[in-house]
Amino acid sequence: MRCFQHPEVEAVGTCKSCNKGVCRECAVDVGNGIACRNRCEERVKAVNDLVDRNLVMYAKVEQVYSRNAIIGVLAGSAIVVFAIVYFRSHRAASFFFLLLGAICFLWAGFMYSSGK
Repeated sequence: MRCFQHPEVEAVGTCKSCNKGVCRECAVDVGNGIACRNRCEERVKAVNDLVDRNLVMYAKVEQVYSRNAIIGVLAGSAIVVFAIVYFRSHRAASFFFLLLGAICFLWAGFMYSSGK
């Protein structure tokens, strides 16, 4: 492969932004990749920063889903207990609360499985 700007020179790599071949004179090491000097440096730095932030957010997502699953189980349990206590005097209404509790448990299961 040849350098895009200097076709007579062999390329030492490709730009992480534009994917063009770059020689030693044109290449700039921006940390996690090579960029075209004075053309693609800022964009490659921005892409590297974006990837780093996404890795951090990805690690936090599982915690958020797990926390939501716990909240769903607690809410579902409270609603089911309320329905059982309420069942003695209002049979028809308690079925609504049992259904609502079941929905909370399903939501908790969905949250838990989404975080894995």
